[in-house]
Amino acid sequence: MISTFFDRTKPVHYGILLGSGALAFWLVWYVSMGKNAIADLWEIALLGNIALLASIYLIAQLVRLFKLTRTNSLAMFFYLVLVVFFYKVLVVPKILIASFFLLLSVSRTLALKSEKRGKEKVFEASLWLFAACLFDSWCIVFSIPIYIAIGMFLSKELRIWLMPIAALFTVVMLTLAVVLNIFSFAELWSYLKISPEFYLVFNPNYVILSYVVLALGFAFFIFGKIGYRRQGKVLILRIVMAYLILAFMLLFLVSAQVYARLIYSFFPVAVVLANYTDTIKRPRFKELFLITLIIVPVVLLCISLLQ
Repeated sequence: MISTFFDRTKPVHYGILLGSGALAFWLVWYVSMGKNAIADLWEIALLGNIALLASIYLIAQLVRLFKLTRTNSLAMFFYLVLVVFFYKVLVVPKILIASFFLLLSVSRTLALKSEKRGKEKVFEASLWLFAACLFDSWCIVFSIPIYIAIGMFLSKELRIWLMPIAALFTVVMLTLAVVLNIFSFAELWSYLKISPEFYLVFNPNYVILSYVVLALGFAFFIFGKIGYRRQGKVLILRIVMAYLILAFMLLFLVSAQVYARLIYSFFPVAVVLANYTDTIKRPRFKELFLITLIIVPVVLLCISLLQ
C-alpha cells in the first residue's frame, strides 16, 4: 500500500510530505530549543523552515526533470525520512539555507547535460554555490562537481572553465558592497574562513559512520546495476555520486557541527534509495522496507525528544 501510494507524484504527496516536514521542524525546535528560543529567534527559524520545505519541493523537480528515478515521490519521501532520522540538522537554520542554495546549484549543474546555454548554466550553478558559501564556507568543496560536469558535457573552451571564477568575483563584490557597511573586513573574514578540524576522526560517531558505509554500499550497488543498462542515466548519476562522496568527505573535515552538515548528503542518498526501491521486485519486501523506514525514524525521534 505504501509503495503504491508513493508510486506517483501528485499534489496530495506534496501536501503530506511538506506538511510532515513543517511539523517535524517545529516539533524539534519546540522540544530542543524551547518556546522562549522560538519567540526570540522566530525569524531565523522561519527562514530555516522555508528552506527545508523549498528543498523538499525542489528535489521533486530535480528528479522529474533529469529522470534520476522513476516518476514517483520516493526521493522526496526518503529525503524527509533522513531529515527526521538525523533531526539535529533542523536546529541550524543557516545550514538548511546553505543546503537549499546548494540544491539550486545542483539543478544547474545537472542541466549541463544539455549543451544549450552552457556558459550561462555554469555561471548560474557557480553563483548559487557561492551564495551557499555565504551561509557555510565549506560548501566551496562542491565546486568540484561543476568542473566534472564541464569536462563531461561541455567543450574544452577556456572561457567556460573560467565562468565559476567570474561567478565568485560577482558574489564577492556584492557581498563586500553590502556587508562592509555593517561589519569590518576582519569580522567577515573570521566568519568565512575555513580550517580542517577532523572532529569526526578524533571523536567517532558510530551512527554517522554506519550511515556513511550503508549509503555508499547502496550507491555502488545502484551505480553498477544501472551502468550496464542505461548509459545516459549513468552520466547524470556520476555527478550525483560526486556530490555524495564530497558530502561524506566533508564530514571528516569539519568541526563539531558535523551533524548539521549531514544534510548535504541527503539528496544524493535519497536518489540512491529511491532507485534501490525501484529494483525491489517482491511487493511484500518493498512494503516492509518502506514501513521500516517510516517507523524507525519516527520512533527514534519521539524517544530522543522525550528524554
